[in-house]
Amino acid sequence: MLIDPKPISQVAMLRNWAVAEIDSSRWGKYYRTCLPDAVFRKANSECPTLAEGEWTQLEAAVRQLRSPLLNDLLSFQIRWFEGKLLTEELAEAAIINLDQFNRVAPSKRLVDIAKAGIVPGQEGFDSTKMRGFPILVAQRNEGPYCLVEGYSRCCSILSLKSSNHVSVIVGVSEDVGRWRWYQERPEVAHMVPPS
Repeated sequence: MLIDPKPISQVAMLRNWAVAEIDSSRWGKYYRTCLPDAVFRKANSECPTLAEGEWTQLEAAVRQLRSPLLNDLLSFQIRWFEGKLLTEELAEAAIINLDQFNRVAPSKRLVDIAKAGIVPGQEGFDSTKMRGFPILVAQRNEGPYCLVEGYSRCCSILSLKSSNHVSVIVGVSEDVGRWRWYQERPEVAHMVPPS
């Protein structure tokens, strides 16, 4: 269950997502192509200080680059929260409905993706210096959760056993079950009481 949940806005969630990815070796190069150089450099600094117009450009970039995940997701009435999850609960989170992941982890558990090593972890990863929090969604506050964004960071945390809890962002909506990327682990899906 999410510990110390604090409501945040959708804009805050998008900014978090962009700040995490702009620093990523996999996604950073794409942000570089769709942002002015000065905005990219400021956003990629250790402690981004951007003007409101620059934040708006960063939000537009994440919406553009991650549109396959975000377009449908943002159409639901989602309440966003920042809080912490126990690492054991994060390990049991479901993975998004992606064939590449489902083939490797028929259990649909994040911990099995981490064990399989298909998402590269980061050697010497320090969760206290993590840029941006992983983002999960759920139909209810108490879960079960499905990880949307932050696979490399989460796999590093699980592989290195670097923390007892993880700061996260969780989006909650009963409708999120209709999102094409959403799935629950098979053994959990039948246990969730009807609304």
